[in-house]
Amino acid sequence: MERLKETLCDLPEINAERGLRFSVNNVRNYRKSLYMVLKSIKFKLPLILMMVEENEYEGLSIIVHTLMQLLNNIGAESLMQECLQIETLLLNDNKDELDTALENYVESLAGFMVRLEALMPAIDTLVASELELEGDASLKMERANHLVEEFNPKRKTV
Repeated sequence: MERLKETLCDLPEINAERGLRFSVNNVRNYRKSLYMVLKSIKFKLPLILMMVEENEYEGLSIIVHTLMQLLNNIGAESLMQECLQIETLLLNDNKDELDTALENYVESLAGFMVRLEALMPAIDTLVASELELEGDASLKMERANHLVEEFNPKRKTV
């Protein structure tokens, strides 16, 4: 798990500790969450751009809120804050600050998406090795329990 956290240091938007805690420290679930967020950003980014261009703020608000929830799942705190800022500006109908905030948000999301996608092969490798280690430890524990049970002097034999 520590190697995964170190790898995620290349994504300053992510607080890996928080994201892993949200996934109950299950690296397999966290990896799935990272893929879900990546897939969602890839799909939603063109929609966001289209909605910004067409001033479709109601749909934009829904998409931003959805992304905020997904980003929360992986511990992407700074991007969550940007989502919250966009949501607040939309709710308050603050068009003066909205354009700049949206420009920054789209740039942040796009950069994050590119860097996350580039890191996913390394994350896949780390998660696979973590799972392998967990499997080895689990198997060793199972064998040890079997040996203890086998040589238990109180064990009844038939």
